[in-house]
Amino acid sequence: MINTYSKFFENMTLSRKLSYEDAYKDFINTLDDCVDFYKKDHKQFDRWYSVSAKNEGVDISPEDDFKLVNKYMIEKGWDSKTISELSKGFDGKGNMLTLNQKLIEDNPSRCAPIDYYLFKITDEEFPLQGYSWDGIEDEELIIRYSYGFHKTKYGKVLIEQNMGNIDNFIDKIKKITRKRNKVTIEHLANKLANSFTTSLRKSGDNNYPFTIINYFYDAFINNVVEYDDNTLYLDSIELGNELKYKIDQKIIDNAIVDGLEKIGFKGIVVDDGDIKIKLP
Repeated sequence: MINTYSKFFENMTLSRKLSYEDAYKDFINTLDDCVDFYKKDHKQFDRWYSVSAKNEGVDISPEDDFKLVNKYMIEKGWDSKTISELSKGFDGKGNMLTLNQKLIEDNPSRCAPIDYYLFKITDEEFPLQGYSWDGIEDEELIIRYSYGFHKTKYGKVLIEQNMGNIDNFIDKIKKITRKRNKVTIEHLANKLANSFTTSLRKSGDNNYPFTIINYFYDAFINNVVEYDDNTLYLDSIELGNELKYKIDQKIIDNAIVDGLEKIGFKGIVVDDGDIKIKLP
């Protein structure tokens, strides 16, 4: 481990005592050591990025994880100044890669915290999750949506790196699903509008006006996506926001599940605001 790299760099003796290639290898090894150091107490260090990006009730902060990784790296001699000095050994001249390019090519992706650390120190060039979404298939985007990437901090920064912002991601998902299953979704929306409204009014509060049915069709169409040939996912939080009335989320979810059952479909509340719909 190198606790005096800065001195080596400052004295311009690194090339004699430790080559840039060897220093780079130590940097990568230190990242591996960092994972081993934290993974017992911080589970996100022992999981792939996609697991940390899922909406599973625990929204981990990338910035907090960056502080943990950065603290460890600094303690082992890799502060921002030392990394900057290392980059001078990879200047991009001739056939040589820059340090950012070398990190991207070697892809030392280990877990979400390490990916985010590399993302930060490379001026957001390092691909989160270890690869870019260029050419990603529609099915893969749908899977990421069904996992709730658009609702977690790690998921959001991943989407923003690849698609600019969350709205672009949601718009893409809607285009995919509308094109694939337009007839089925519209038919289901028509049938569910009445049964949902009836179930809602029987939920214990008859004050919900039947006119909610007028908003339900568009709200459902706007917030349901196809996962596969037999499964839809509904973002019932956004659906509720479009109904024009303030209704408790659990009441909305229960009314949707009950309404689906009445018309021969099975609805499962995966989490508050996320409903999986099984097609017959």
